[in-house]
Amino acid sequence: MGGAGVIRPERLRVWDDHGYVGGGVSGARHVLAENGNEYIVKGPSLSPHEPYIGANEFIAAMLGRALGLPVLDFVLVDLCGNTLFASSWMQKGTWDPAITEHTFQQCENRDRVYDLVVFDAWVSNGDRHDQNLIVRRQRRPGGQDRLFLLLNDHSRCLIQPNQTPADLLALRNSTPERYIMLPFIRDAIVNPGALGDAVAAVEGLGADTIRTCVRLTPEEFLPVAERGLVEDFLIEMRKVLRQLFNASSNAFTALQGDTI
Repeated sequence: MGGAGVIRPERLRVWDDHGYVGGGVSGARHVLAENGNEYIVKGPSLSPHEPYIGANEFIAAMLGRALGLPVLDFVLVDLCGNTLFASSWMQKGTWDPAITEHTFQQCENRDRVYDLVVFDAWVSNGDRHDQNLIVRRQRRPGGQDRLFLLLNDHSRCLIQPNQTPADLLALRNSTPERYIMLPFIRDAIVNPGALGDAVAAVEGLGADTIRTCVRLTPEEFLPVAERGLVEDFLIEMRKVLRQLFNASSNAFTALQGDTI
């Protein structure tokens, strides 16, 4: 356990390496871990050209879990002496490769869209394209699939390509709409109360919880000397989120109110 009840992820050995997944910039691989579960793994040893991918994935997953957001289960694994971030492998047929407005509207938990846009603004995630917002399918024999929204792939949040944690403060005043890539997601933001509640959830995370989520990041992903920069950025962004959303309310054309 860590600060404010933050749970340290399991650390497992890789039993079988099924190889490179293909696509994307992370060099992700498909593995079987010693607990019998399959994972997709990422980390600096697989993407030396983007050494902070593992840190971004780990911190976003820890914060998402602290907020109770729908994210994939995750652990840390060791592969050939290297630490990797591992998120649950999704079997073919249990998810859609890309979300559409139609499938979004079918998601039973689509009200999570408010948490989604607030989370992405908080962690500076400008990579939430149609393949990084997953629709999970629960098959029902003889019936219609049940669909659920799932936040996935945070390789490009926080520390951007060719940057370091020292560059994070330059993102402090970025407007929330900068991080919304899908028009139907922006248009789904209609209720100022729900948007305000999503901001309040982030505001309610204690500084100790945020710092613990960052400090549990493996040093191979994020050197100890750089952790304070990430912690301070997240805490400062938490303080200004509401102000940024209020200043950008006109960007959400369907929002039924000016302030949250």
